[in-house]
Amino acid sequence: MNATATSNYIGEAMRSTAALAPPSLADNPGLLAWNLFVMTAAFCLGLMMAGRQGRRLWAARNIDHPLDPVSVYRTIIFLAGCAIASRGGAEAVSLWSWRLGRCCHDRAHRGTEALA
Repeated sequence: MNATATSNYIGEAMRSTAALAPPSLADNPGLLAWNLFVMTAAFCLGLMMAGRQGRRLWAARNIDHPLDPVSVYRTIIFLAGCAIASRGGAEAVSLWSWRLGRCCHDRAHRGTEALA
């Protein structure tokens, strides 16, 4: 990408209301869709994993000692689920805010650009 293309990309991103997808994903909508699916699924699965282990920790709080192996295991899995959910969720929010180059919102503006 040369300097002119970079400045055009930055200028387009600054003018748009939604974030512009990076050129590597803008050229391949299938890759963007795949990333959207994987990151949204990671968020959901991480949330389910953390929720289940949180419920198990809470249900056994009077029975298990905090340093029992099962409690340590549940805590590790709970924290791993939180980490997966936060990583997948942050990336999914970022991906959902992108748009690919020119989309349906730009069609309405094309007519007004021709008049100006």
